Order: sequence, then structure tokens, then C-alpha cells
Amino acid sequence: MDEIRIVRLRPGDERARFEACGSIHEAEIPDGFLVRLGKRFLRVIYRHLSGSRHAFLFVALRGEMVLGFIAGCENTRELYREFLFRNPFTVGFAMLPLMFSPSMWKRVHETWRYPSRKLKVDLPDCEILNFCVVSNFQGKGVGGRLFSALCGEFQKREVLEIRIVTGGEQESAHRFYEAKGANLAGEITVHQGAASRVYVYRLMDGE
Repeated sequence: MDEIRIVRLRPGDERARFEACGSIHEAEIPDGFLVRLGKRFLRVIYRHLSGSRHAFLFVALRGEMVLGFIAGCENTRELYREFLFRNPFTVGFAMLPLMFSPSMWKRVHETWRYPSRKLKVDLPDCEILNFCVVSNFQGKGVGGRLFSALCGEFQKREVLEIRIVTGGEQESAHRFYEAKGANLAGEITVHQGAASRVYVYRLMDGE
């Protein structure tokens, strides 16, 4: 069996790797808002993450097969603005099917506003944007290695704490982060009717 490698993606990497990130995203988060915007949008946004000055993207590879990925960001609001400025046609094309769907426009607005949402406690700007491992490799250490790579990159950037937002019903994610030593900060509602847990992870305490 090929050894599993953790690799940081760059914009010039093979298109197939970014497409694989999009496919894993679709499979593991089928009800997520970004999935509604299509495969091309997912591929473009993951390629953008790999080259943004605000973000980074790691994948777990076995041979050339992508088993999972993790994306981190230093400033989500600035990342959103940067993506929109650099990819206006991709964003516009993806939004066309939503023109006559008020509920989807509401989700767009909620997603855009998310970075400015506040809890009763101060939260770090840096956060995990997305973290997925294919179902057959969950619980086999792939997620732990991806998380370690993310923490290492944040440490290089002299980040002390990161924010982690998970769906309120994602119990396996809650167990994972709590086992790593993340502290529950509270709950936040990104989309109406769907509460999410917010954790804060201190890098000096863990990886």
C-alpha cells in the first residue's frame, strides 16, 4: 500500500487535485451551501485557497489519490473579498441559477455576514475553513495528520489561537476537536435554524 503523504497545494498543481477536493466536499457535506454552486465553483475556490495570502490548503495523498483535505485562513472576510475580486465571472455564473430563489440569496447573505458574527467571548480571526476526509479513511489517522499540518502552518505564521466552527450535530467532529484539546466557546447560527458549535484551539497547548 502506498504511503500517505500530506502535501500543501499550490495554484500550479494538477487540476485533478482541486477537483478531488470538490468531490470530497460534495460527498461529505452534501447539504452545504457551496455544493449548490456546482463542481466548477468548488474547484475554483479550492485552487484560490491554495494561492491566497490569507489562506492555505493541505491534502492527504495515497499515490495520487486525494484522501482528504484541510483549509485554514487568517482572515475570512478578507478572503471572501479577495476571491470575489479575482473571480468575478466564476461567482457571477454560479449565482445565475439563484436569481429567482430568495431562500438561496438569504443563505448567500448569511454566509457573507458569518465572519462578523460575534459571541459573548472574543474569538480569533484565524480559523479552519473546511476539513474533510473520505468516509473509508475516517478514524485511521488521516484527519489527525492533516490537522497537525494545519497547526504547523499557523505556527509558522505566529498564530496563537484558531477558531473552529462545526455543525451542531457533527458529533464525530466534536469528539475529534475535544480530544485535541479545543475548548468550547459557545454556539453561533450561521444559517437560520442551524446552530453550530464554536471551539477555540490554542496552538501552544496541542500539536
